[in-house]
Formats: sequence, C-alpha cells, structure tokens
Amino acid sequence: MTGRRPRAAIVAVAAIDAVRAAATVVRVRRMLAGRAIGTLVETGGAAPADRAPDATRGSLPHDTPHDSRAVIGHWRAAVDRALALLPGDTGCLVRATTLSRHLVAAGLDATVRIGVRRTGTRLDAHAWVEVDGRPVGEPASHVAGFLPLDGVTLR
Repeated sequence: MTGRRPRAAIVAVAAIDAVRAAATVVRVRRMLAGRAIGTLVETGGAAPADRAPDATRGSLPHDTPHDSRAVIGHWRAAVDRALALLPGDTGCLVRATTLSRHLVAAGLDATVRIGVRRTGTRLDAHAWVEVDGRPVGEPASHVAGFLPLDGVTLR
C-alpha cells in the first residue's frame, strides 16, 4: 500500500494542475480573442524584470537546478494536457502565454518570445517560452529558425 500512495499523490497533483492550466487557457483565450497582436505587446525599452529576454539560444542548460527542470516539465505536461482536452485555439501564443504564467507563478524567470521567419513569399510568426534566455517546451532547433523580435513583450 505504501508504494501506491506516493503514485496516487503524484497523479492527483498532475490532474489538479491540468485543471489549473485549463482555467488559465480559458483566461488567455479570452484575453487574446479578437485583439490584434499589436494591442497585446509592448515594444522598446527593457522588458519587466520577471520577463527580461536574453539573447542566448539553445536548450535549457544541464546546470539548471533540478527542481527548476522538474517544475518546467511538470507545467509543460499540464498545459499540454489542458490544450489536448479543451476545444478551441491550441496555437503557440495561447500555449506560450499559459505556460509562461504558470512558470512565473512558480518563481522562474519565464518570458514569452515572439519571432518571425520568411518562408518563400510567406512571413511566419511563432511564440515560445524562454527560461533564463533558453527555449523550453519545444526543440531549440525549431525556435532557432525564427528571428526573435527583441524588445517585444506581452502586456
């Protein structure tokens, strides 16, 4: 019985946090609904201290404290579960904003970055989360294809 109790507690925490992430997804979708991206971002000057971007690129370093890596993994999974279960927009801006809010609440230096890339005649945009200036939640190789819009942060 002792072996089951910790597993049950882990599953319960994961389920509760998936529900918390789902509630955040709903709030973020409401915030983004029908608003032009220009009304959601701030440009110029330094980003707020809790979301200051860093130009360093690449995956989360191995010297990141283990508990921070665990928190990031936990909230990535919770947000992914919430987005998989909820109908509606599951785009990168919703995902990044939701994940960032939970990571900042957990005390991490998380920021939503927005970048662009040209593909032929198209201009693509993407949003992702960085912690300590490094992308989390997706392969660094994917994010590396986008030019970050420096000085642009979410309001």
